[in-house]
Amino acid sequence: MINAEQYIPLVNNLAGGIYKKYRHRYEYEDLMQVGYVGLMRAIKAFDENRGTKFITFAWVYIKREILRYIRDDRWFLARNMNERMYNAQIVTSLDICVGEKKDTPIGDFISVEDSIPDWDLQNAIQSLPCELSSIIRLKYFCGYRQQEIGNKLGMSQTMVSRKEKKALNILKEMLQNECVCTA
Repeated sequence: MINAEQYIPLVNNLAGGIYKKYRHRYEYEDLMQVGYVGLMRAIKAFDENRGTKFITFAWVYIKREILRYIRDDRWFLARNMNERMYNAQIVTSLDICVGEKKDTPIGDFISVEDSIPDWDLQNAIQSLPCELSSIIRLKYFCGYRQQEIGNKLGMSQTMVSRKEKKALNILKEMLQNECVCTA
């Protein structure tokens, strides 16, 4: 039987290291509590017959649990989204009226050929390999999280993350090339 109290310093070490990076948002005690949950899950899942040391096994479970807590925290996600929005380019509506009398929309000054790109995001997504296309659709059009996508497609969250990044890079390349061709 594994004594959980014996591994509290491990939880302390992992939570402390992560706390240094995220102390602006999380209390140390909160990260410790989440780490304890990871420790309990590690104790429950550990199999001595596999030949690994428990401390090595528990380290992965504890760290994963703390990072999952941070990743799933809606405040943290919203904060990152606000930072991305702050750093994004400002988009102006084509319906804003300009001129002396403020009666002419900006869109009237842009020719139709210049304003409509030849590429289409849906077509670009459809041209991806099936698995990558499914990941993009589930994540960005259906609102699933990576773990949920992994469960649906029978792969790990890490694999979904890697494939999502690959798909986004392919889409970026395709769309950039299309924009260059139409310019």
